[in-house]
Amino acid sequence: MKPKIDLKEPFNVLALNFYHKKIQHALNVFPKIENATLPIFAILESDSKNKNIPQQIGSGVIVAIKNEYFIFSASHVFDDIGDKQLLIAADETNEVIPVPGERFSSKKGLSGTHEDDAVDASVYHLQTKISERLKKIALTLDDFDWSEKLNDRSIYFPSGFRVSQSKRKGNMVNSKQEVFPTVEILEQDYKKYELDPDFNIALAYEKETIIKGRWHLAPKLNGISGGPIIRIDGVNLELPTKDIKDCKQLLTAITIGQQSEKYGKPGILIGTRIMVHLGLINQFLPGLFDDKTDVLNK
Repeated sequence: MKPKIDLKEPFNVLALNFYHKKIQHALNVFPKIENATLPIFAILESDSKNKNIPQQIGSGVIVAIKNEYFIFSASHVFDDIGDKQLLIAADETNEVIPVPGERFSSKKGLSGTHEDDAVDASVYHLQTKISERLKKIALTLDDFDWSEKLNDRSIYFPSGFRVSQSKRKGNMVNSKQEVFPTVEILEQDYKKYELDPDFNIALAYEKETIIKGRWHLAPKLNGISGGPIIRIDGVNLELPTKDIKDCKQLLTAITIGQQSEKYGKPGILIGTRIMVHLGLINQFLPGLFDDKTDVLNK
């Protein structure tokens, strides 16, 4: 077992205070990407106790490209949905509603599912009228993080709706959105986890974390799969912090999974970079980006 940090040692106190100030500044940045994050639901045939009752299974991010709307998520989230319509809670009423559409996905793994799919990416193309609220919160290409493999000690916020925090009454739901501040692992460490930094991003997420000066078990993240990994542009552990008005949330990746601490390797949270999702759109809707410089090479 690795030794814990001595939270009373003066140098560690200074380091933690520095880190917490950076995090607090990042938390004050306008939550553009957080606002575009939605809980995803499904009726699970395997759940005999809650038959025909929607259950939260993951998260997603709504995106607008031209006049088309999409929900970016993880493919394994859709394995439970099957050929049924996607269910989301998207409006002020918190009512769970179906949204017709078609899904573009990465290939399944050798298991026949997306559990062993290294990129685990899905884009759900909405084919229905959507509310003005959804149109207002939808991200555009200007909200995307185009800086591939940055690894510059930026602050990242994985975000989404944990299943344990989702409360339902009839067809109404109250889902609590959360963020989990962290940083990217070092680029040379990607090989240890058999991950490709061209397609994936890996963030530190260990079994225990420090909350208000004490060690606590880190929250279980069931339900944030498909949610955004947000880079806080302007907040960096190694560079001066920019004024809050010059900081911005950017969509870097979509969360696909977690690796627990094992064989001396720290725990991590894994995401797939949004270039993969844009590639799926370009594959199944060729021509959507024709009036722009090739966004996939931006």
